[in-house]
Amino acid sequence: MGRFLVCCLRNYLHAVQPQRAENPPPLSSRLRMGILLRFALLAVTMFVVFSLLWRHVYCLQISRHVEFDEKALKVYRSYGSLPAQRGRIFDVSGNILACDLATYDILAEPKRFIRFLPEVLELSEQYLGLDRRELMPRLTQALRYKSPCLAIEEIDAQLARELQAENLPGVKILPSTEGAAGSFQVLFYPQGITNKQCQEIIATLERFSEDCAQTLPAKIESALNRQREIPLKFNAPMDSAKKFIAAVKRHRIHGIRAVETCQRSYPRDRHLANMLGYLDSERVGISGIEGMFNDIMKPVSGKIEIRRDRLGRPVEDGIVVISPPTNGADVFLTICEPLQQIVEEEMLPLIEQFSPDHAYALMMNPATGAVLAAAQFPQFNPNDRSTMRTEVLPNHALYKCYEPGSIMKGISVSCALENRIVRLNSMYYCEQGHWRYGGRTLRDTHNYAEMTVAQIIQKSSNIGVAKIALDMGEEMLYKGLASFAFGKPTGLGFYPEDHPPRFFPNESPGLFKNLKSWDTLTVTRMPIGQGISATPWQILQAWSALANGGVMMQPYIVDRIAYPDGKVVYSVPRVKGVPLSRETAALITEALKMVIEKGGTGTRAAVEGYSVAGKTGTAQMWVNGDRQKKIKGHYSNSKHFASFVGFAPAENPAFILLISAEYPKGPFRTGGVVCAPAFKRIAKRTLEYLQIPPSIPLEEEQARKPAGSVAKR
Repeated sequence: MGRFLVCCLRNYLHAVQPQRAENPPPLSSRLRMGILLRFALLAVTMFVVFSLLWRHVYCLQISRHVEFDEKALKVYRSYGSLPAQRGRIFDVSGNILACDLATYDILAEPKRFIRFLPEVLELSEQYLGLDRRELMPRLTQALRYKSPCLAIEEIDAQLARELQAENLPGVKILPSTEGAAGSFQVLFYPQGITNKQCQEIIATLERFSEDCAQTLPAKIESALNRQREIPLKFNAPMDSAKKFIAAVKRHRIHGIRAVETCQRSYPRDRHLANMLGYLDSERVGISGIEGMFNDIMKPVSGKIEIRRDRLGRPVEDGIVVISPPTNGADVFLTICEPLQQIVEEEMLPLIEQFSPDHAYALMMNPATGAVLAAAQFPQFNPNDRSTMRTEVLPNHALYKCYEPGSIMKGISVSCALENRIVRLNSMYYCEQGHWRYGGRTLRDTHNYAEMTVAQIIQKSSNIGVAKIALDMGEEMLYKGLASFAFGKPTGLGFYPEDHPPRFFPNESPGLFKNLKSWDTLTVTRMPIGQGISATPWQILQAWSALANGGVMMQPYIVDRIAYPDGKVVYSVPRVKGVPLSRETAALITEALKMVIEKGGTGTRAAVEGYSVAGKTGTAQMWVNGDRQKKIKGHYSNSKHFASFVGFAPAENPAFILLISAEYPKGPFRTGGVVCAPAFKRIAKRTLEYLQIPPSIPLEEEQARKPAGSVAKR
């Protein structure tokens, strides 16, 4: 810089000197000094200017580089997510029970197609099924929308009051959502503000934040070009959305786009709905399988960076994937979907004929504990929120308890057989249907006299079973029933070998009174299914021991889990207890087969060509007392819990099935009338589906059929 100034000075002096042939007279020292001072002043001025410029450039590029880079990123870059699929639910064979269905959210910026509003309304009605009378007010409201820009991110309360006193048009001061407590942020609405006013506002705001002059103009331009985007329709089907977007493009309408998303779909609608559960509005599983495995089924969305131009529009090739999406784990149930279909279909006649408050059909493989089918009524459709009433959402088979009634007799008598208290041919006098014990009368439905233990089971004699229990004694009866896990939740769920088990939370343990709290009547009432309550799953679990040679397996409903990385974790069958020996299980099975044969209470459950073992149950439901109305708690004569539980083939069961109905309506409300026919229909189709050949010759089958009236216990 100094050399350059010296050269300029020399050239200038040479130019101003007159060119004479003779040597010119020298300049006066005063004039020469003046010229030198002017050039010195010019040099100093240029040095100061360049120094200030260099300092400013240094400040922008080095000292405050990170700060301005962050502000630029907020204006020209944004971040989005890549959708991932929630884990699916399958049956044991891979049939889909729940999955994410690809859909599109249709979004629109009305200001960009204001001239084409009639066309948009028509296309929306044609392809998306929207009502134009409802859509038009939404579009009109969006047209009046004003987009703000963030002028100052954070100022303290004192500066906020001073800025408020300026009364600037379009400026709004709000409490800061991200800054320190008590701080404020400043928004600016540039719509309707002239350029001159904008410059004055920027100059005023610069007094409160020196960054405004650099960042606010770009934000204002972006806000002026930004339109309000509103949703036309969420979760539009893929075909409809694609046709709609294609029609929009044909009409050259701008400002409408489709964003790929997903919706939870349950292809079987109501089938297994209470067991599968559902998702809330945030796509979080809150019940059933969806809730139990929500932590591993929920997906992890990917992250993308979207680069935009000065108008806020995405630039071409401006999307960068930061992290890819990860799908959730898939859950495979032990449910066999064809058997589930059979159960759901064959329960409908029971529902239509008897209109119970609740009904259940639970099927399990007694050899493994794997659940094959599970139906509950009334049902809901998780695809239709209007059907999801509060009273139908819970999985009542896990949470609602009932007194089992006469189906408890098979378990009670098996305890007596196990302890060698009785044999199947042991005789008991059944008091002609009326027996007084402990100050109360116990009745049978018929006036039975002498009967064997096998006949007591066949005819379902209350008095006979009560006398057997008295011979056992309270302690032996208590220990025997406790070995069937009454009073404890079943723990229905998932039981892998090397991982902790998962099971449905808050499952009811039922009611199984401690021996110390038994009264005089308990020993005669509990073995016939009174004074004890259990969930349908607890009843099925206990009966599975009778069907499986005395071994009670842990019920489980999840077969395996497949993770996105290819890892598969399987559930392993577990023995929960061995309440009976194989010999005792064989003996009680012979007695239970008589229930289905001629003279038994369960003849309506007989399946032609197959041996079936089972038991009917009809329990009077307890009615709570009301002190204000002076009503004592009592057993109802009109409300019953009817049930039938059985397994087939009796010698080598492929399944055990429980049918239950709470408060069936009609003149006949017994388990033999209400539930046994449903068992027969389901068992017949199940045996055919499993391709199990008949095992009973035709002559023997004819002998089994009842000739006259059917017992209704």
